Amino acid sequence: VICGPTYPHRLWCAWELCTLFSFMREEQALDRVDMVALTQEAEAVEENMNVLSAFDVANAHCYDPNEEAKLRRVITAVGEDQFNDRVRALAKKCKSRHVKRMRLSAAARKAKEREALKVLLGEMVESKLVPVVDHVAELQKTVGESISEVVKLKAQVLALKQEQKTGLSSQQSQLSTIITQQTDSFALQKQRLVSLSEELAGLRAGLKLE
Repeated sequence: VICGPTYPHRLWCAWELCTLFSFMREEQALDRVDMVALTQEAEAVEENMNVLSAFDVANAHCYDPNEEAKLRRVITAVGEDQFNDRVRALAKKCKSRHVKRMRLSAAARKAKEREALKVLLGEMVESKLVPVVDHVAELQKTVGESISEVVKLKAQVLALKQEQKTGLSSQQSQLSTIITQQTDSFALQKQRLVSLSEELAGLRAGLKLE
């Protein structure tokens, strides 16, 4: 049943409900009938349900007084108070359904908003992280290259040290050889000098004898 602000005051609308309750058990009618508001605004829907919850067929009218008189005779025969109670019970049940729908709708809307927020945050985080990750990768590459360069330099230094050490050993060996040669030469010259001194002494002795 489409329910607007004027629905509780339209006798023909009340007649439709009266006919329904007259030919169907109350529990069955309450389960099958659902009130749908013309507007989805929460305040308007709640106001319509509240008005319908205080429904009184005496406040419902027709545009044509003759039709109104005929409808009222039938409704009176059925029982106005009983009819009012049934319509009010229907309104309360429909209001309960509406509250559940609103809660489910709100829950679904919040879930959708949360999902959208997650997606948005994910995109924001990704947009922020991508440059950082790229920068970190670039830094890692630079650090790796620097480490490789340092290793190369270290290897070159070690090679230079080894070369210097080898060269120094070679120079020391050459110097030792030269010193040995000079020492041997000096010893030989000294030996010759001694020999010459002895010869000179012999010559001097021979001169004195003459």
